[in-house]
Amino acid sequence: MYRQRTKLGLAGLLVLTLVSILSEGALADAFGPVTLGITNAPQGVGKYTNIATVSGNTIDPTQFQFTVTALPGYSIQVQSNDFFNFNTNIVPLSDLSLHGGVVTVFSTINGTTGSTTVKANVNTDVVGQSGTGEFDLGLNDSGNPPKINIGGTTYTVTGASQIQFIIDLANGANYSSLMASNFYPQPNSEGWNFEMHFCDGSGPNCGQPTGFVVDTGTPTPVPEPGSLALLATGVTALPAIFYFRRRSVLGAERSAFKNPW
Repeated sequence: MYRQRTKLGLAGLLVLTLVSILSEGALADAFGPVTLGITNAPQGVGKYTNIATVSGNTIDPTQFQFTVTALPGYSIQVQSNDFFNFNTNIVPLSDLSLHGGVVTVFSTINGTTGSTTVKANVNTDVVGQSGTGEFDLGLNDSGNPPKINIGGTTYTVTGASQIQFIIDLANGANYSSLMASNFYPQPNSEGWNFEMHFCDGSGPNCGQPTGFVVDTGTPTPVPEPGSLALLATGVTALPAIFYFRRRSVLGAERSAFKNPW
């Protein structure tokens, strides 16, 4: 009987663990990576297709983090008064602010990455009747690009490998939380959600030519990548758990029948 109770206890513990993991996954709110792949073909060059990706995730109910990553061979032109834009048709632009007024800039050279924060200007372009529209980020001092220490050497970075920033929900806003669906898919009248100023080159220097790139589609936001895998694991494991439990119960009944005392 002791062995029987132990087996049932282990099965129950596994079920509770799976439920806990799946519940945490269900709370994740994120989108991406979304590929930026349509450009204005700078200088008539048509080779520019997939240049960067954009991902986003909720940090807490009032904060949402964006991560923009350049694909190999390209970089983000941070020495610009307009290096990244996102659109929203739900939350009024007046309810949003850039956390700390800064953007974190990353640069990778020979496999080593360094980072720094830079002050950024925010410009908004209100389009919707409810105050929604385009939220634009640019370098506060375009004449003074960020300097990053990478492997003991300080580099002036005009083309970044990645940028990251947090959007805050302003005090007194009509919304209680920021979700992935507030930012994606939220296409503007031209059909894009995100726009980025890019360089032809992996940095830290911004290669020529440069141009702007936008995303190519509007799929529905998805949970964090691990959540779907955990869900599949949980669904697959549950039949085995109950089968194990059924065999244990039947085994106990048979034992009692053969040894009634």
